Amino acid sequence: MVYDLGDNDELAKEVLKIAEEEVAYRVFEKTDKKEIIKEISEILDKDSRIEKGWVFGSFARGDNNPESYIDILFQVKENVKFSIFDQLGIREQLIKALNREIDFVEHDTARVYGRKCKKGFNSDLWLNLLNLGEDWK
Repeated sequence: MVYDLGDNDELAKEVLKIAEEEVAYRVFEKTDKKEIIKEISEILDKDSRIEKGWVFGSFARGDNNPESYIDILFQVKENVKFSIFDQLGIREQLIKALNREIDFVEHDTARVYGRKCKKGFNSDLWLNLLNLGEDWK
């Protein structure tokens, strides 16, 4: 269906914005949290250097929206080489697989940052991806 709005560019922009938001919401609405977690787990499981992973933030709490990032915390196994470039590579894989922005945070970096802020992490927000049932330390 095509409508002619004539020379009313502002109205056309507003209508297009509303339509795009509705389409984004419908796509988002069909996204299954379990499927997203499964996809994240599969990607992280492929890298033998990653020991554990968690989803936290709005996605873990269930109050995310179509524009929300997925926040992922990961822990690297001891005594393995893992650079910022490795981290960025995995983050890109996750972005492509999930078609959504990802905050991909390394465990030790987050812990140091948490201490600097003098705030811990609220463990109720963590959803363990790889080692279900293990507590986050």
